[in-house]
Amino acid sequence: MNLTEQDIQRIADAVYSRVEVRLAELTVSIMDAINEEREGERGDVSKPVSDALRQWLAERCETGEHFKEMSRELFASWRQYAKAVGLDAGSVKAFGESMRKLKFKPFRTRNGRGFAGLRVIPSEPR
Repeated sequence: MNLTEQDIQRIADAVYSRVEVRLAELTVSIMDAINEEREGERGDVSKPVSDALRQWLAERCETGEHFKEMSRELFASWRQYAKAVGLDAGSVKAFGESMRKLKFKPFRTRNGRGFAGLRVIPSEPR
């Protein structure tokens, strides 16, 4: 088999192109794995809070399409619950982000902001 210099160059270019594409794919895979690991580490830190938030929702809130509650009422209830179980309630902003992640729809009125789809269970009068 007699290869010309042009043939050799075309083969080299094709191999180089394939190597370049594969290297790019591997780089993306590595970056994805690193990002997933970082998210996992962050998730582990907030896991007790998210578990407690879900428990708070189960114990202290009612859910339903017809319910709406102002953020200040929700956060006050959450803060009280978090303190009772020995957790830092975090900020109002972080609370709101968590509620959105849990798929509660934010709303806004002239009186303030809140979330649709739940309400704090009214406490019995003392």
